[in-house]
Amino acid sequence: MKTWSHLYDRALDGVDANDTSLQERIYKELLTERVFTYGEVIFPNFLPMLEFAKPKPGEVFYDLGCGSGQPLMVAALAFPSLSKCVGIELLENLAALGVQVTGKLTTLCREANIQCSPITVSQGDMLQQDWSDADIVFAASVCFSNELLDGFADRCSRLKKGSRILFMNYLPERPYLREVASWKGQFTWGLHLCRFYVTV
Repeated sequence: MKTWSHLYDRALDGVDANDTSLQERIYKELLTERVFTYGEVIFPNFLPMLEFAKPKPGEVFYDLGCGSGQPLMVAALAFPSLSKCVGIELLENLAALGVQVTGKLTTLCREANIQCSPITVSQGDMLQQDWSDADIVFAASVCFSNELLDGFADRCSRLKKGSRILFMNYLPERPYLREVASWKGQFTWGLHLCRFYVTV
C-alpha cells in the first residue's frame, strides 16, 4: 500500500480540490446549496470500505459526485483488474480537475510500471448519466437532498442483481435494495456513518 499511497499523493501534489469547489460555487452562487458541500476520502481509511465490497476482476466501479477523483484513484490502484473506474461530477471545474488528477496518476503508474485500472471522469448529472453497468457504486452522499436520495434509489433499479453500493446516507426503501452492513469511517471532515447496500 505504501507504493500506491505515494503515487496517489504525487497525483494530488499542488491540488486544492476544496478551493476549486469553493470558487466554482461562489461563481455560480451555489454556496447556500448544501448538496455541493465538498469533502474527500482518506486513502488508508477508504481502502477497507472498497475491500468490504470484494471487487472482482472485470468489474466496474463508479464514483457519483467524484470531485477530484480520489476514490477512483484508490480503486484503480488497489484493484487494477477492474475493467474501469468511472467518475461523474456535476461541477465543470471539479470534473476538469478530476480528469487532470486521474490522468496524472495514470501517467505516473505507466512510468513506474505499476498496474492501474483505466479511469475516466465525465461532467454530468448522476440522475441523467447512465451508470447501469456498475458493479460497485460509491457516493459521498452526506449532503444529498431528499429529492436526490429518491432519484438515486430509483436509478439503482437499473443495476444488475448483486451490485454493491457504498453510501454515506440512508437510501429510501426500495424492494431491490438491501442494507447489509454499516460502520463509521474517517473522512476529511471527521467520522461518518457508511452504509453498504446490495441489489437483490
